[in-house]
Amino acid sequence: MTIPAADRGSIRPPFPPQRRFHEFWLPILRPIYRRLFGMESRGLDNLLQDRPFILASNHVSMMDWSFICYYFPTLIRFVVHRQYYDHPVLGIGLRFNGAIPIRTERPDPAAIKYALDVLAHEPIVVFPEGGISPDGRPTRGHPGIIALASMARAPLIPVAIEGAHRVLPRDKRVPRPGPVRLHFGAALPPPPQGSRLEQKAMAQRLMQHIGQLLDGDSAPAPPW
Repeated sequence: MTIPAADRGSIRPPFPPQRRFHEFWLPILRPIYRRLFGMESRGLDNLLQDRPFILASNHVSMMDWSFICYYFPTLIRFVVHRQYYDHPVLGIGLRFNGAIPIRTERPDPAAIKYALDVLAHEPIVVFPEGGISPDGRPTRGHPGIIALASMARAPLIPVAIEGAHRVLPRDKRVPRPGPVRLHFGAALPPPPQGSRLEQKAMAQRLMQHIGQLLDGDSAPAPPW
């Protein structure tokens, strides 16, 4: 992907990520989350320590971001749709997170450039589906995550969130107690450069693999 000269400057949030805010609240909220949601995991040792990566997660609840943050002692940043970033309430938390806003209705090369800047030195989280699943099962993945990982030469770590769609369904606003489990898969190598059609096929294979993690299936991951 070639970024037009006019769009090569990075987008910067109104203020930088509030890492100390995350580190202050994490030890307070963790016991609450353990009590309310159980918070079990599998495959945490698959998280890379020696290089940045893209955490590719299924999206089943508005609380997914907090269940992922539970497992990171330091702040991890999210790629989010611009409409959430601009929301008068949700946007506050996203700005504290240092989230990377992106428009999906049209090409957004400046946002991609900013995501690449962040990926040069820290991991980020992307929800490839772009929206919340209606039934907790992975849906169609969008090719943007493949394009981003390919440009950054960043490995992808798939994660399947189980149970969050029952804790806070997408049509509800108040969560209820219930078990939540995260399945972290082995790192996948950076995908190769490809056409838009090929990127769509790779995004589909990624979502199928996340579905296999959700089911406890040990089938081989996409190589690509």
